[in-house]
Amino acid sequence: MKISIPISSIYNDSLLEHVDCLEARGDHPPHWARKVHLYHSELQLIHELSFQKIIGLENTLEKYPFLKVLSFHAATNCPNYLIENGVAMAKGIVYDYNEMMDNIGENLHKISARFSHLSILIENNNYFPAKAYDTVTKVEFFKGIFKCYPNLKLLFDLAHAQISAINENDGSYFYRLSKLPIGQVHVSRVGYDNYEVKDFHEKPLTSDLKFAYWIARNSEAEHITVEYYKDQSELVSVLKELRLICKENQSY
Repeated sequence: MKISIPISSIYNDSLLEHVDCLEARGDHPPHWARKVHLYHSELQLIHELSFQKIIGLENTLEKYPFLKVLSFHAATNCPNYLIENGVAMAKGIVYDYNEMMDNIGENLHKISARFSHLSILIENNNYFPAKAYDTVTKVEFFKGIFKCYPNLKLLFDLAHAQISAINENDGSYFYRLSKLPIGQVHVSRVGYDNYEVKDFHEKPLTSDLKFAYWIARNSEAEHITVEYYKDQSELVSVLKELRLICKENQSY
């Protein structure tokens, strides 16, 4: 099991000894490029993507010679939206299920020749009671994606899944999502704002780390990525604990 972190401005090179690789999300200092095995794009595979955006992504990925995994968002069912109190509000076009499935097929056709050497993942998002999240956070939606496009895998974001389970009052959400083909796990702790659960990327607890390991070990996931950005020393302690969890369980 490989442990990774997203590249962040709060980090310095001393963190590299605690991870196996890095996850990039944009342009970063070139001396880190050889450590980047994962790239998390802001593009949404379920939206219409122009060739210009695909070429722009290709130009960015050329900077990372040891890249293995490319992941995309599946955040909203609409290309345009406004953010109100941290929640996306649909503005204009809203895609239906079939349109999003068609968009995935067309986008995969555009990127297949360019990124055929990479594993392609699509991330689950958190559900909030707003039109922009209809369909895209449903487990059934992802089941449909992987049935139509079996070469894709899920980037399982645990905090996003927790928020969806709470906001939809669905006690089976985690279990059903964990049964999908998974290629990577993101782990962090949710937070609360006026009693509303939010994706604040808080420091994960031991239980979060153990659950992330369980999800990864019982799937095809090869990487666990810790999404915590607030304190480097705290992050080091989390990474050490996750490493110990992996080591203690690798023989079982």
